[in-house]
Amino acid sequence: MKRVLILGLMVAGIIGATFVVALNWDNKTITVNADELIATEETEDSLAEQLETKGHFAADKITDDEIHKKIKEMVKSGELDPYDVTVNSSDFDAEEQLTVGGFNEPVFYTSNFELFNAHSIIATLLVETDFEKHKDSALDGLLGFLQKIKYDKVEEEQQKKMDKVIELTKVAAKNDIKQTNPILSEIHSLLHELDEHFNIDPYAHEDN
Repeated sequence: MKRVLILGLMVAGIIGATFVVALNWDNKTITVNADELIATEETEDSLAEQLETKGHFAADKITDDEIHKKIKEMVKSGELDPYDVTVNSSDFDAEEQLTVGGFNEPVFYTSNFELFNAHSIIATLLVETDFEKHKDSALDGLLGFLQKIKYDKVEEEQQKKMDKVIELTKVAAKNDIKQTNPILSEIHSLLHELDEHFNIDPYAHEDN
């Protein structure tokens, strides 16, 4: 996957401050004035054009519903890499339910974001060198992410997987579990499958 490298330089001038963002795109660096990427009534048309021609999107806030929808459509179709989307907020609601074809960006998909993070926690915990020190906080954090996921409208098979992974995580969190306990591996296996099923950009680790 291509990644966006944001260098985030702030240039302060007499008139004000301007953010300049350097983007590494296919080994070519493109410098863009980030003010032009912020969704306003004056720039919405150019935003749509930039989205199609430059293959990335960065904005402080999305104020155009068509832009919000277009980003989701382009990510699902493979035209836009989800790692190349940087948005702080949107005037339009995110999808709350787990969504097939969603991605790890809470402005667009809240439950997909929670699932991605849950997967990352258990994958990291399984290889944590200081397991005893971090296991309690990691398992509590994992359960917190899982309990925020809304999945009552997804396929029955995926609902059962979610129910099981939450149940297993509760068991693990309540007991003095060891790193080699098969419960942790089962939690990871279920979350890996769920993340791969719902997210276009599932958490990547060495075991993938």
